[in-house]
Amino acid sequence: MDWTLFSPFMLDTYKACKRAYSLARERFSDRSRSQSLASLCKQFVLRGVSEINKGKIQNNNQLQIFIGQHWPVEKLEKAGFSQDQIARSFLYVYKTLLHYVRCPYIPDGAEVVASAQRVRARVPQVRVYLEDTFDLILWYPEKRHLEIVDFRLKLPQEILKCDPLPSHLARQFLASKLRSRWPYKTLSSTTCKITPKGIYVSEKDLSEELFNNNWDDVVRDLQEMKTPSQPQAHKPGEDCFFCEALDSQSVDSTGDSDDHLSLSA
Repeated sequence: MDWTLFSPFMLDTYKACKRAYSLARERFSDRSRSQSLASLCKQFVLRGVSEINKGKIQNNNQLQIFIGQHWPVEKLEKAGFSQDQIARSFLYVYKTLLHYVRCPYIPDGAEVVASAQRVRARVPQVRVYLEDTFDLILWYPEKRHLEIVDFRLKLPQEILKCDPLPSHLARQFLASKLRSRWPYKTLSSTTCKITPKGIYVSEKDLSEELFNNNWDDVVRDLQEMKTPSQPQAHKPGEDCFFCEALDSQSVDSTGDSDDHLSLSA
C-alpha cells in the first residue's frame, strides 16, 4: 500500500532506522490504540496555549473557566487512569498554562499572525504530501523575519545528529508556502519547552542554502517511504535504541511517543 501523506518527524525516524520507522508506522496507524496520559495532557496544554496565543485567554479567571469547561476528566476515567494520576496531571497542566498565560512567548518586535496553523503541501517530484501543524507563527515586519514555534512539554530524544535535520528541511518546505502571506527574507524554527516553572527556548535558523543543498535527499527518502519494503532485522548483537524502545513496548499507556520516535508533529 502506498503512503501519500507524511509529517516532518516521520523523516527523522526513517533516517534514524528504517526498521524502527516500519514498526512505529504500524503501531501509530492503529487508531484503536489507547493514548498515554502524557499524550492527552500534551494535547490539552497545546489547546490551551493556542487559546492564549489567540488572545482568548488573558488572565487566571479565563484560564480557570477554560479548564473547567474542557478538562477531559470523564475520558481519563474511562481510560482507566487512577484518581491520583488524574489529579497530578491536572495540577501539572494547570500550573503550566498558568505560567504561560502570565508569560507568553512573544519576543520583542514579533506579531502573532497564526496559531495551531495546519499546513499541507504537495511534493511534486514524488507526488506525495507533507503536512504539519505550526503551533505558533510569529512575524517580524521590520526584519521581514518569520518564526515557526513548536511547543513541547518534554523535549524528544535526539534521534539524529546531522545538520540539517530532515524534519527541519520539511518544515522549511512547508513554510515556503506561507511566503505569499508573509514575504519573509529569513526564517527560523523555535522549540519551546513549557513547564510550570518557565519556558526553555531553542531557536534554529533555517538557511535557504542548506535547504537547496539537501532537499534532494529528502525527496529520495520520501520516494522510498511512499512504497516501503520490509526492512531487514538488525544483525545479532547489533543494538538499536529505537527498535528496542518499540519492541519493549516503551511507547505504551504509561509514556508519551514524543519521548522516543514520532510519526506526527
